[in-house]
Amino acid sequence: MLNFQIRGEVVTCDDFWDCGCEKDYINRKAYHRKCNVCGWEEGESPDSQAEEVLLYHEDLTLKEKQEILRAIKKAYWEHGLGKSGDRKLEFNWESK
Repeated sequence: MLNFQIRGEVVTCDDFWDCGCEKDYINRKAYHRKCNVCGWEEGESPDSQAEEVLLYHEDLTLKEKQEILRAIKKAYWEHGLGKSGDRKLEFNWESK
């Protein structure tokens, strides 16, 4: 099960962190505590935004994608984040 936080108007996922790379900057904490490319370390870097994890991380299971989508929807609808109709929070994906 993934863990989420609401920080301002952003939903973050505690299980992923962002390094300083231009692309492929989302890292899973369970596998990478330090980026081999830019040298950034997890403890000094921000948690990844849930929407970015959903859209850009390639190794998510279908269950993880569903968890992230539920967390984003919950934050938007129950906590009033974003504007109504601001984004379409429906994604299509293949089962892994």
